[in-house]
Amino acid sequence: MIEERGRVFDEGSFEHFVGVYLGFLEERLADPGRMVKLLPGVKDCLGGLRGCGGIVTGLLTGNVRRGAEAKLRRIGLHDAFVEGAFGDDAEDRNLLGPIAISRLSEKTGTAVQAAHTVVIGDTPKDVACASALGSRCVAVATGVHGFDELRACDPWIVTRDLVALSADRRWTDWLNEGC
Repeated sequence: MIEERGRVFDEGSFEHFVGVYLGFLEERLADPGRMVKLLPGVKDCLGGLRGCGGIVTGLLTGNVRRGAEAKLRRIGLHDAFVEGAFGDDAEDRNLLGPIAISRLSEKTGTAVQAAHTVVIGDTPKDVACASALGSRCVAVATGVHGFDELRACDPWIVTRDLVALSADRRWTDWLNEGC
């Protein structure tokens, strides 16, 4: 985006952009008139994952760490993830998976294996990221990308929301294996 505006992308311009973004984000999140809500099934899904002793929840997002943390605090999920990888860790989202795996392994003292992970996301980029990592992907059609568009990306599971995911046999079998 910076280069599209004819500017040089460097560390300084990135830090300036992030600072402006975070100020804007904090302002929006602090607005009591702005309705912020969790999508259907998110809390139950995270609770189910965290309730399994063999499953560790991590966050992998294109958002910068401070932006992701601000959003999670606003919706009461700031303690839902052990660690993660963020947009300020690598410009290419496909490089974030190994960073998240490394951090989760270090934080838990257990070697997290990409083949045993599941990336849950709502964009074709999330499906591609999971594929690059060698992970399964659950594509959730709750964002701007519809069910058919996500299915065309060939994720492991595509679902309309996380409530519907809880009834998918592949998901419940995988979840039971991890518990």
